[in-house]
Amino acid sequence: MLPLNSKQIPALYQNAMALQKRGDHSGAVLAYQNILKINPNVAEAHFQLGHISLALKNFDDACAHMAKAVALKPKEPAIWNIYAEVLLRLNDKAQTKSALKALGVSGLPIGTRNAIKKRIQNRSAKSSVKLGGVKPQHIQKLLQIRARGNPEHVELNAKDLLRQNPDVAIVHNILAESLHLQGKDDAAKKHYNRAIALDPDYAEGHSHYGIFLLDIGQPEEAIKHLETARSKIPGSALNLTKLAQAYFAVQNSGLALSTVEQAIKLAPKDPTPHLLHGQILAADNKHDQAISSFEKAVLHGDKSASTQIFLAQSLSHANRLDRAIATLDQIIKTNPDANAAYDSKIAILQTHGEFEQADLVFQEVLKNQPKSGDLFR
Repeated sequence: MLPLNSKQIPALYQNAMALQKRGDHSGAVLAYQNILKINPNVAEAHFQLGHISLALKNFDDACAHMAKAVALKPKEPAIWNIYAEVLLRLNDKAQTKSALKALGVSGLPIGTRNAIKKRIQNRSAKSSVKLGGVKPQHIQKLLQIRARGNPEHVELNAKDLLRQNPDVAIVHNILAESLHLQGKDDAAKKHYNRAIALDPDYAEGHSHYGIFLLDIGQPEEAIKHLETARSKIPGSALNLTKLAQAYFAVQNSGLALSTVEQAIKLAPKDPTPHLLHGQILAADNKHDQAISSFEKAVLHGDKSASTQIFLAQSLSHANRLDRAIATLDQIIKTNPDANAAYDSKIAILQTHGEFEQADLVFQEVLKNQPKSGDLFR
């Protein structure tokens, strides 16, 4: 095979673009890399590699290629716009500082620079909502009904508003949530999609739809909408936590971990991201670190039996048997009918070879809950 040369770059680029358009990411990456072997300063190749890396959620690689692309062609807004998306997801102070410095001397018009700077620095947790013809007090009333936890009542009131104003995204979103809470998922999906169609920039519409998709067991689809929301409300700890949960569900523990850590930075006293952080670490057999995360979840208000059972299980894996059993005993003391705690206690004792103690616990269950004995056989 003849060695590659600079005259081949246009043809190689066209071939790479065709592969990328067909969705052949690995083939396109190889083609762009061949271009950079000939000439490492082809901005377009770096840009496309960054774009592919962003699509594949390889944010570190995407950032490296976009930084190179803007260094080579600093006056290209299209490169900066994708670079901003990467920086939002990477959330690295040093990388963001470096990018803003390069933007300042890019030579772009001041208005364009300011818009890109605002995009890079965006840490909004909420988006602005278009109310259409609905009065703000009517939306507030609907939200108050929602807060009272009666989805049937929310459904009736939301439908009343939509009869008068059928094209208001937030009302479709609220209605969809109420329908899902009642198990009317087909109808809920219809209204979530309507909300997004009416206002594609409505971040909460994408976020809530993503949460819904995650809840009904479609994490891949959920990721698409939660990532779209992330672009618009990168400061939403709830959206990041749910996105991390979706990545965890598709077994991408690296992205799950980095995403939930961003959520923890935004909401350090919220127990939910700490719990998820612990679950991700425990699944990766990093039990000493998981223990710390589960303890933080408990410290910040999650006193549920399930969270303390997660803690006990990691304590067991870390060979801290006494404390694991003490944690489970505390659950049982508070709730003598806690079958899951008894189950975990028996399993942990057996794992550590304490079969006699495990049998005593089993006999205790039979004595206190004779109908539950079969659960532990």
